[in-house]
Amino acid sequence: MTGCGINSGSEPRRRLSQARYLSDLMIHEDLSAREISRRSKVIAEQNGKPELAVGHQAVSAWANGTRHLNTKHKGLLAAILGVSLANLTRACDADDEHLNVRSIFRPTTAVVRGTLHNYGHSVVVRTDINFSEPAIYSDWSEMFSFRPLHLMRHFRNVPANWFGWIPDDSASPMVRSPQCLVPLERVSQRTALRILDMADSAHRRVWFVYLPGGKLHVGVGYRDGRFFSFARTNGGKVVFTNFLLPQVDFVGYFTGKVLFHLLLASKNQQTRKHRENSNHPPTIDNLGSAANIKGFSLAAVSH
Repeated sequence: MTGCGINSGSEPRRRLSQARYLSDLMIHEDLSAREISRRSKVIAEQNGKPELAVGHQAVSAWANGTRHLNTKHKGLLAAILGVSLANLTRACDADDEHLNVRSIFRPTTAVVRGTLHNYGHSVVVRTDINFSEPAIYSDWSEMFSFRPLHLMRHFRNVPANWFGWIPDDSASPMVRSPQCLVPLERVSQRTALRILDMADSAHRRVWFVYLPGGKLHVGVGYRDGRFFSFARTNGGKVVFTNFLLPQVDFVGYFTGKVLFHLLLASKNQQTRKHRENSNHPPTIDNLGSAANIKGFSLAAVSH
């Protein structure tokens, strides 16, 4: 077992340092011992290293200082907690673990706008979902690699059974925040044709529709005679397109209020980040800067 090596202090002091560091970091990231255990099993499975999976009892023992964090789990824990291995080794000495974590996890922040305050929650979205395209969900937690329990608490009483993902400003100005999830009222084709707002009405809805070509789109739509007039904002410019009503497959419309929006990097930012990391393998050590979205340092959580 590898002990902490900070200032080569006594055994109780080393354990206290480890406990303070890990417990504060878990509180900062809103992660329980059970959640860390669950994530460790995902990483272990994806990397073909079952020996890396850890139980919640071991995590609790590390966080309360009754057991030293061993070498083989150091890199794993650094990735899950969103810090670099270099920072973590300043609290407890350990060797590097080369895990392909960047391809599994995409950490970001979900922002919930309240009446008086905005609330930010650390979340991990799935890497196999294209968030640049609109989407429909019956269970919006499917967007995430792990169920975001702290985020779900905000929406216990939301009555909607369907939800729509708006990836950009196409629904502006009706929806001000891009990359957001909204409750959706699913309707049949017949109902949609009956309730469509007319061209001379002051009321407008944000619709999710399948247009000719079979692709899902989102935008502000209304009825203009035999046509469905669809307005989408692109780069601050509103583009209107008319489609014959039988050509449009209506899915549903936005109702209620925006649930949350994600602070996802743009394509340009992702490309730039990829270039910066292109000469480095995706190890835990160089993953820390990307995963540490809140930008705190060891000193900030260990004192």
